[in-house]
Amino acid sequence: LFLSAEGYGRIESDPIKITGDMSNMDFVVKRCARISGHVVDSHGRPVPTVIVSLKPVENQPYKELPSAVSDVQGYFSMTEGVYPGTYTFALCTLNMGFGPYRRVNAANSPLVVKGPDNIDELKLVLPDEETPVKP
Repeated sequence: LFLSAEGYGRIESDPIKITGDMSNMDFVVKRCARISGHVVDSHGRPVPTVIVSLKPVENQPYKELPSAVSDVQGYFSMTEGVYPGTYTFALCTLNMGFGPYRRVNAANSPLVVKGPDNIDELKLVLPDEETPVKP
């Protein structure tokens, strides 16, 4: 089972065997940082329909992480919260008339999340196609 709530981090239970009706299960959720911002190209123009995902950097434990899609003006908002840690932003462009499909890291990654304070108005820069991106 997994639980996700706006402004809280996603949690998963240990594997459970269901043999009948279940009730009175308790979950403890932690308030986490919500991230919202704007996806732009290297010239500052908004980029729509980009899937914005988080990846933990090396030596950080993997957790299920939130993602979002930028709207027609390039804005995105992750409703699930993000646990403290250091993350890179993986950007995946969708081929919907705004250029070819590609998967890259934001030019201005990584981001350090220190606690449950929301991170608003974050600007993520989609690198130019010819710009090499560090893996």
